Amino acid sequence: SPPPPPRVDVDELHKQLQAAEEERDAHKARADELDDKLKQAQSAARHTLLKLRAELQQAKDALQSAATTHVTVQVAAGGETKSVRVPLALDGVSPMAALQFAVAHEFGAGVASVAGG
Repeated sequence: SPPPPPRVDVDELHKQLQAAEEERDAHKARADELDDKLKQAQSAARHTLLKLRAELQQAKDALQSAATTHVTVQVAAGGETKSVRVPLALDGVSPMAALQFAVAHEFGAGVASVAGG
């Protein structure tokens, strides 16, 4: 006659299975938590990168406009002092010529020369 089947402790197997399932659930919860943290960090990094790109573009724009606009100088002539806006970076016009033109425009043609200083 065949040998009797080995005795199986069903309660013990059930406890082991339950413990394995609990451990699996704990690992899954930890993995989900780490995944959420990773997604938050990636989102924050993207936000920071976009912010830095915007700041860099603003700085580039400011540098560009600063290089191509005007400078304001205080000019005293004929007993009066005025602020004169002088255009910079005009094609073919030196800053001194632009200054002389701006001063003549502001004070009238009587101020023919501008002393450097």
